[in-house]
Amino acid sequence: MPDLAMHFTLPEGADPAAVTAAFQQKLAAIAGVESADVTADEQRMIGPQEIVVILTTATALISTSALAAEATAKLIAGLRKVVDETKQLGKSLGLGNGRLEAGMKQVPLDAVTEHDLGAAAAAG
Repeated sequence: MPDLAMHFTLPEGADPAAVTAAFQQKLAAIAGVESADVTADEQRMIGPQEIVVILTTATALISTSALAAEATAKLIAGLRKVVDETKQLGKSLGLGNGRLEAGMKQVPLDAVTEHDLGAAAAAG
């Protein structure tokens, strides 16, 4: 199943370990998320520190279907829900500047399109 990678900016003065632990625990409650790996980007030398989220989506996002277009639409809808819920959790923890890795680019979570979700799924 597709992996989705997202990046969030930590607020200044936040404890990276506490935020990553809280985020990981809350992500486990999102329907459609099979596993979540949340890490603080400790290699960042310039700019605000980031948290990187890698979500593995569950096979339940796609039901067996004879029509590929219908299956693709269901996958995209499931991924949209996971991205939207992850964005809201990030905001609830004070994280900002959420972005989805879609192929070779990072797209702001507020501007993610169906095409971006397809690119993210294909990359993962």
